[in-house]
Amino acid sequence: MTESVRHSDPGWLDPADDAPELTDDLLDVAEVSVGGAVIRPATGYLGPHGVVRGRPAQRTVD
Repeated sequence: MTESVRHSDPGWLDPADDAPELTDDLLDVAEVSVGGAVIRPATGYLGPHGVVRGRPAQRTVD
């Protein structure tokens, strides 16, 4: 039987993958749900400068 050979470089990173790193701060404010039922609601969000506790500011439309 022949052995399977990996063809991709293990050091290769997808340049289109621009997702933020999941940090402990982000996990502390994230919503936790199991099967669609919310176990713990979110207490913050990921803003442009990192994790922000509380609700996002309301935008007004002129």
